[in-house]
Amino acid sequence: MAMKKVTREQFQIEVKVTHIPTDAWFTTGYENMGRAGNVLENGDDYSPNEVRAMAAQLLREHEKK
Repeated sequence: MAMKKVTREQFQIEVKVTHIPTDAWFTTGYENMGRAGNVLENGDDYSPNEVRAMAAQLLREHEKK
């Protein structure tokens, strides 16, 4: 049996959005909250809900491009 040709259309390319201070990352359908919701070494604390909401907004904006 002959091998099938590999084409660009066979790949799904997703953007990964990372919140640098907490290492939380998001793609379409997946999330890792990193250290969001925990007090960081420098004393900063980020709301997981706010991190998630901003990441969702950034993903929507990227998908429109």
